Amino acid sequence: MFRRSNVSPATPAVENATNHPNGTATGRDGLVQGFVFTKWLRLHLVDLITMAVLGAVGLGVYYARESVFFRRMP
Repeated sequence: MFRRSNVSPATPAVENATNHPNGTATGRDGLVQGFVFTKWLRLHLVDLITMAVLGAVGLGVYYARESVFFRRMP
């Protein structure tokens, strides 16, 4: 899942990205690479985990504050 792909030195991705009309890198046999979910996930996984953790902390603080400070005394 997280293995690196081998790029041949004869066709670097930067050169291909500038030569293609859409500005996208070409893969093996000169075909344009499409969206790859695992590459997107590797790029954004830390951000997604951080947002989930901070959202949980925020909800915890919100509900803890509500239950501690606004409790009616008998």
